[in-house]
Amino acid sequence: MPDPQVEYAGRLEARLQAVERQERSHIRVGNAKLAALAAGLALAWLSLAKHWISPYWLFAPVALFAALAVWHERILRARTLAERAAAFYRQAIVAGNTVYRIEPGLSRVVIRVHRAGPLAAFGHEHVVASRDLHGYALLARSPGADRADLYLPLTSLEVDAPALRKSAGLGAALSPTDVLATRDHMLHPVLEADRYPYAEAHIAGLAAKRGHRERLRITFTLHGRRRSYDVPVQMDWNNRRLHVSGRITILQTSFAIRPYAVLGGALRVADELQLAFEVSGVRQTGVAGAKADLHLRKTISPQRR
Repeated sequence: MPDPQVEYAGRLEARLQAVERQERSHIRVGNAKLAALAAGLALAWLSLAKHWISPYWLFAPVALFAALAVWHERILRARTLAERAAAFYRQAIVAGNTVYRIEPGLSRVVIRVHRAGPLAAFGHEHVVASRDLHGYALLARSPGADRADLYLPLTSLEVDAPALRKSAGLGAALSPTDVLATRDHMLHPVLEADRYPYAEAHIAGLAAKRGHRERLRITFTLHGRRRSYDVPVQMDWNNRRLHVSGRITILQTSFAIRPYAVLGGALRVADELQLAFEVSGVRQTGVAGAKADLHLRKTISPQRR
Protein backbone atom coordinates (compact mmCIF):
# COMPACT_ATOMS: atom_id res chain seq x y z
CA MET A 1 0.00 0.00 0.00
CA PRO A 2 1.50 3.40 -0.99
CA ASP A 3 2.51 5.91 1.64
CA PRO A 4 -0.46 8.30 2.13
CA GLN A 5 1.81 11.33 2.32
CA VAL A 6 3.50 10.43 -0.94
CA GLU A 7 0.13 9.77 -2.58
CA TYR A 8 -1.30 13.05 -1.30
CA ALA A 9 1.70 15.05 -2.45
CA GLY A 10 1.57 13.44 -5.87
CA ARG A 11 -2.10 14.28 -6.34
CA LEU A 12 -1.54 17.82 -5.17
CA GLU A 13 1.27 18.23 -7.68
CA ALA A 14 -0.98 16.83 -10.43
CA ARG A 15 -3.64 19.46 -9.66
CA LEU A 16 -1.04 22.21 -9.76
CA GLN A 17 0.34 20.97 -13.07
CA ALA A 18 -3.19 20.94 -14.50
CA VAL A 19 -3.64 24.59 -13.52
CA GLU A 20 -0.32 25.51 -15.12
CA ARG A 21 -1.16 23.64 -18.36
CA GLN A 22 -4.46 25.46 -18.69
CA GLU A 23 -2.76 28.78 -17.95
CA ARG A 24 -0.25 28.18 -20.76
CA SER A 25 -3.07 27.27 -23.15
CA HIS A 26 -4.96 30.39 -22.07
CA ILE A 27 -1.97 32.57 -22.97
CA ARG A 28 -1.38 30.82 -26.33
CA VAL A 29 -4.99 31.08 -27.46
CA GLY A 30 -5.21 34.69 -26.23
CA ASN A 31 -2.18 35.55 -28.38
CA ALA A 32 -3.72 33.73 -31.34
CA LYS A 33 -6.91 35.78 -30.95
CA LEU A 34 -4.86 38.98 -31.03
CA ALA A 35 -3.08 37.75 -34.17
CA ALA A 36 -6.41 36.98 -35.85
CA LEU A 37 -7.69 40.43 -34.91
CA ALA A 38 -4.57 42.07 -36.33
CA ALA A 39 -4.88 40.05 -39.53
CA GLY A 40 -8.52 41.11 -39.84
CA LEU A 41 -7.64 44.77 -39.45
CA ALA A 42 -4.88 44.45 -42.03
CA LEU A 43 -7.19 42.75 -44.53
CA ALA A 44 -9.88 45.36 -43.86
CA TRP A 45 -7.38 48.12 -44.69
CA LEU A 46 -6.27 46.34 -47.89
CA SER A 47 -9.86 45.74 -48.93
CA LEU A 48 -11.76 48.85 -47.84
CA ALA A 49 -9.04 51.49 -48.01
CA LYS A 50 -6.81 50.25 -50.83
CA HIS A 51 -9.30 48.07 -52.72
CA TRP A 52 -6.53 45.59 -53.44
CA ILE A 53 -8.43 42.49 -52.35
CA SER A 54 -12.04 41.38 -52.21
CA PRO A 55 -14.02 42.08 -49.01
CA TYR A 56 -14.79 38.36 -48.88
CA TRP A 57 -11.29 37.86 -47.52
CA LEU A 58 -12.53 39.37 -44.27
CA PHE A 59 -14.59 36.25 -43.53
CA ALA A 60 -11.43 34.20 -42.90
CA PRO A 61 -10.10 36.13 -39.87
CA VAL A 62 -13.63 36.60 -38.51
CA ALA A 63 -14.28 32.84 -38.65
CA LEU A 64 -10.87 32.13 -37.12
CA PHE A 65 -11.47 34.60 -34.29
CA ALA A 66 -14.89 33.05 -33.57
CA ALA A 67 -13.41 29.54 -33.43
CA LEU A 68 -10.61 30.70 -31.14
CA ALA A 69 -13.13 32.43 -28.89
CA VAL A 70 -15.06 29.16 -28.43
CA TRP A 71 -11.83 27.27 -27.74
CA HIS A 72 -10.71 29.97 -25.31
CA GLU A 73 -13.96 29.68 -23.37
CA ARG A 74 -13.42 25.93 -22.95
CA ILE A 75 -9.85 26.49 -21.76
CA LEU A 76 -10.99 29.04 -19.20
CA ARG A 77 -13.65 26.62 -18.00
CA ALA A 78 -11.11 23.81 -17.62
CA ARG A 79 -8.70 26.15 -15.84
CA THR A 80 -11.41 27.16 -13.39
CA LEU A 81 -12.14 23.51 -12.60
CA ALA A 82 -8.44 22.78 -12.11
CA GLU A 83 -8.07 25.82 -9.83
CA ARG A 84 -11.08 24.71 -7.82
CA ALA A 85 -9.55 21.28 -7.32
CA ALA A 86 -6.24 22.76 -6.20
CA ALA A 87 -8.06 25.19 -3.90
CA PHE A 88 -9.58 22.32 -1.96
CA TYR A 89 -6.13 20.89 -1.32
CA ARG A 90 -4.93 24.28 -0.17
CA GLN A 91 -7.83 24.48 2.27
CA ALA A 92 -6.90 21.09 3.67
CA ILE A 93 -3.23 21.98 3.99
CA VAL A 94 -3.75 25.37 5.58
CA ALA A 95 -6.73 24.65 7.85
CA GLY A 96 -6.24 20.96 8.59
CA ASN A 97 -9.73 20.01 7.38
CA THR A 98 -10.73 16.54 6.20
CA VAL A 99 -10.87 16.21 2.41
CA TYR A 100 -12.20 13.27 0.42
CA ARG A 101 -11.29 12.95 -3.22
CA ILE A 102 -14.17 11.59 -5.30
CA GLU A 103 -12.98 8.49 -7.09
CA PRO A 104 -14.00 8.01 -10.75
CA GLY A 105 -14.77 4.35 -11.28
CA LEU A 106 -16.05 3.88 -7.74
CA SER A 107 -18.80 6.48 -8.18
CA ARG A 108 -21.71 6.27 -10.60
CA VAL A 109 -24.56 8.38 -11.96
CA VAL A 110 -27.48 6.59 -13.67
CA ILE A 111 -30.31 8.43 -15.46
CA ARG A 112 -33.57 6.83 -16.60
CA VAL A 113 -35.09 8.47 -19.65
CA HIS A 114 -38.76 7.65 -20.26
CA ARG A 115 -40.88 7.90 -23.40
CA ALA A 116 -44.11 9.87 -23.57
CA GLY A 117 -46.90 10.91 -25.89
CA PRO A 118 -49.81 9.04 -27.56
CA LEU A 119 -47.34 7.00 -29.63
CA ALA A 120 -45.01 6.21 -26.71
CA ALA A 121 -45.44 2.46 -27.28
CA PHE A 122 -43.49 2.84 -30.53
CA GLY A 123 -40.49 4.50 -28.87
CA HIS A 124 -37.68 3.35 -26.63
CA GLU A 125 -36.83 4.07 -23.03
CA HIS A 126 -33.16 4.69 -22.32
CA VAL A 127 -30.67 4.45 -19.50
CA VAL A 128 -27.70 6.81 -19.43
CA ALA A 129 -24.77 6.42 -17.04
CA SER A 130 -21.24 7.51 -16.24
CA ARG A 131 -18.57 6.62 -13.70
CA ASP A 132 -16.39 9.60 -14.62
CA LEU A 133 -17.38 11.70 -11.61
CA HIS A 134 -14.74 14.06 -10.19
CA GLY A 135 -14.49 16.45 -7.30
CA TYR A 136 -13.87 16.85 -3.58
CA ALA A 137 -15.83 16.77 -0.35
CA LEU A 138 -14.64 18.91 2.54
CA LEU A 139 -15.62 18.06 6.13
CA ALA A 140 -14.52 21.23 7.86
CA ARG A 141 -13.67 21.89 11.48
CA SER A 142 -15.83 25.01 11.46
CA PRO A 143 -19.59 24.33 11.80
CA GLY A 144 -21.50 24.94 8.59
CA ALA A 145 -18.40 25.05 6.39
CA ASP A 146 -18.81 21.50 5.04
CA ARG A 147 -19.21 21.34 1.28
CA ALA A 148 -18.64 19.30 -1.83
CA ASP A 149 -18.12 20.28 -5.45
CA LEU A 150 -18.48 17.65 -8.14
CA TYR A 151 -18.35 17.69 -11.91
CA LEU A 152 -19.07 15.22 -14.69
CA PRO A 153 -17.85 15.57 -18.31
CA LEU A 154 -20.92 15.07 -20.46
CA THR A 155 -18.87 13.27 -23.09
CA SER A 156 -18.36 10.47 -20.55
CA LEU A 157 -22.06 9.59 -20.64
CA GLU A 158 -22.74 6.07 -21.87
CA VAL A 159 -26.12 5.34 -23.47
CA ASP A 160 -28.01 2.05 -23.31
CA ALA A 161 -25.17 -0.27 -22.33
CA PRO A 162 -26.58 -3.83 -22.47
CA ALA A 163 -25.83 -4.50 -18.79
CA LEU A 164 -27.54 -1.27 -17.73
CA ARG A 165 -30.61 -1.96 -19.84
CA LYS A 166 -30.84 -5.45 -18.38
CA SER A 167 -30.55 -4.21 -14.78
CA ALA A 168 -33.16 -1.53 -15.49
CA GLY A 169 -35.55 -4.11 -16.94
CA LEU A 170 -35.66 -2.46 -20.36
CA GLY A 171 -35.45 -5.63 -22.39
CA ALA A 172 -33.26 -6.40 -25.38
CA ALA A 173 -30.22 -4.34 -26.24
CA LEU A 174 -30.54 -1.75 -28.99
CA SER A 175 -28.48 -1.93 -32.15
CA PRO A 176 -25.08 -0.16 -32.13
CA THR A 177 -26.37 2.20 -34.83
CA ASP A 178 -29.36 3.23 -32.71
CA VAL A 179 -27.19 3.68 -29.63
CA LEU A 180 -24.68 5.89 -31.46
CA ALA A 181 -27.47 7.98 -33.00
CA THR A 182 -29.20 8.41 -29.63
CA ARG A 183 -25.98 9.42 -27.88
CA ASP A 184 -24.99 11.88 -30.62
CA HIS A 185 -28.41 13.53 -30.54
CA MET A 186 -28.36 13.71 -26.74
CA LEU A 187 -24.93 15.35 -26.56
CA HIS A 188 -25.32 17.88 -29.33
CA PRO A 189 -28.79 19.21 -30.18
CA VAL A 190 -30.20 18.45 -26.71
CA LEU A 191 -27.44 19.05 -24.14
CA GLU A 192 -25.24 21.21 -26.39
CA ALA A 193 -22.18 19.57 -24.85
CA ASP A 194 -19.84 21.57 -27.10
CA ARG A 195 -21.08 24.73 -25.41
CA TYR A 196 -21.79 23.32 -21.94
CA PRO A 197 -19.31 20.43 -21.50
CA TYR A 198 -19.90 19.69 -17.81
CA ALA A 199 -22.68 18.92 -15.37
CA GLU A 200 -21.83 20.20 -11.90
CA ALA A 201 -23.17 19.76 -8.39
CA HIS A 202 -22.49 21.86 -5.30
CA ILE A 203 -23.51 20.38 -1.94
CA ALA A 204 -23.76 22.39 1.25
CA GLY A 205 -23.89 21.00 4.79
CA LEU A 206 -22.36 17.52 4.73
CA ALA A 207 -22.35 17.08 8.51
CA ALA A 208 -25.09 14.43 8.57
CA LYS A 209 -25.29 11.55 11.00
CA ARG A 210 -23.48 8.53 9.67
CA GLY A 211 -25.69 5.71 8.47
CA HIS A 212 -28.83 7.86 8.52
CA ARG A 213 -30.97 9.24 5.72
CA GLU A 214 -30.62 12.98 5.57
CA ARG A 215 -31.60 15.74 3.18
CA LEU A 216 -28.83 17.67 1.49
CA ARG A 217 -29.18 20.93 -0.39
CA ILE A 218 -27.72 20.19 -3.82
CA THR A 219 -27.34 22.81 -6.53
CA PHE A 220 -27.05 21.37 -10.03
CA THR A 221 -25.61 23.31 -12.95
CA LEU A 222 -26.52 21.95 -16.37
CA HIS A 223 -26.92 23.52 -19.80
CA GLY A 224 -25.95 26.90 -18.37
CA ARG A 225 -28.76 26.86 -15.79
CA ARG A 226 -28.55 26.38 -12.02
CA ARG A 227 -31.26 24.79 -9.88
CA SER A 228 -31.29 23.76 -6.19
CA TYR A 229 -33.05 20.78 -4.64
CA ASP A 230 -33.43 19.19 -1.21
CA VAL A 231 -32.35 15.62 -1.90
CA PRO A 232 -32.80 12.66 0.50
CA VAL A 233 -29.51 10.75 0.74
CA GLN A 234 -27.90 7.90 2.61
CA MET A 235 -24.52 9.03 3.89
CA ASP A 236 -21.70 7.29 5.69
CA TRP A 237 -18.03 8.01 6.26
CA ASN A 238 -15.06 6.94 8.32
CA ASN A 239 -11.40 7.88 8.55
CA ARG A 240 -10.73 6.38 5.12
CA ARG A 241 -13.81 6.58 2.93
CA LEU A 242 -16.95 8.62 2.22
CA HIS A 243 -20.09 7.25 0.58
CA VAL A 244 -23.25 9.16 -0.39
CA SER A 245 -26.16 7.75 -2.39
CA GLY A 246 -29.55 9.10 -3.35
CA ARG A 247 -32.21 9.62 -5.99
CA ILE A 248 -33.90 12.66 -7.44
CA THR A 249 -36.35 13.48 -10.23
CA ILE A 250 -35.60 16.57 -12.28
CA LEU A 251 -37.27 18.25 -15.23
CA GLN A 252 -35.28 18.89 -18.39
CA THR A 253 -37.21 22.10 -19.01
CA SER A 254 -36.00 23.43 -15.64
CA PHE A 255 -32.56 23.64 -17.27
CA ALA A 256 -33.86 25.14 -20.55
CA ILE A 257 -33.47 21.76 -22.28
CA ARG A 258 -36.12 20.92 -24.86
CA PRO A 259 -36.99 17.19 -24.74
CA TYR A 260 -36.72 15.45 -28.07
CA ALA A 261 -40.06 15.08 -29.90
CA VAL A 262 -41.31 13.98 -33.32
CA LEU A 263 -44.69 13.95 -35.06
CA GLY A 264 -45.78 17.10 -33.31
CA GLY A 265 -45.06 15.62 -29.89
CA ALA A 266 -47.03 12.41 -30.45
CA LEU A 267 -43.79 10.56 -29.69
CA ARG A 268 -41.42 12.32 -27.36
CA VAL A 269 -38.97 12.00 -24.49
CA ALA A 270 -40.60 12.63 -21.12
CA ASP A 271 -39.64 15.86 -19.38
CA GLU A 272 -38.94 14.00 -16.13
CA LEU A 273 -35.57 12.34 -15.63
CA GLN A 274 -34.92 9.94 -12.76
CA LEU A 275 -31.37 10.33 -11.51
CA ALA A 276 -29.69 7.91 -9.09
CA PHE A 277 -26.18 8.49 -7.79
CA GLU A 278 -23.54 6.78 -5.71
CA VAL A 279 -20.59 8.96 -4.75
CA SER A 280 -17.50 7.39 -3.20
CA GLY A 281 -14.52 9.31 -1.93
CA VAL A 282 -11.13 8.43 -0.48
CA ARG A 283 -9.75 10.54 2.34
CA GLN A 284 -6.65 12.56 1.53
CA THR A 285 -4.26 12.48 4.46
CA GLY A 286 -0.77 13.46 5.30
CA VAL A 287 1.23 16.25 3.90
CA ALA A 288 1.10 19.82 4.93
CA GLY A 289 4.20 21.79 3.97
CA ALA A 290 5.11 25.39 3.58
CA LYS A 291 6.58 24.68 0.16
CA ALA A 292 3.32 23.24 -1.15
CA ASP A 293 1.33 26.09 0.34
CA LEU A 294 3.66 28.66 -1.22
CA HIS A 295 3.37 26.91 -4.58
CA LEU A 296 -0.42 27.06 -4.33
CA ARG A 297 -0.40 30.72 -3.37
CA LYS A 298 1.67 31.52 -6.45
CA THR A 299 -0.41 29.33 -8.74
CA ILE A 300 -3.85 30.46 -7.58
CA SER A 301 -3.43 34.15 -6.95
CA PRO A 302 -6.25 36.72 -7.35
CA GLN A 303 -4.40 38.38 -10.21
CA ARG A 304 -4.30 35.17 -12.25
CA ARG A 305 -7.90 34.22 -11.53
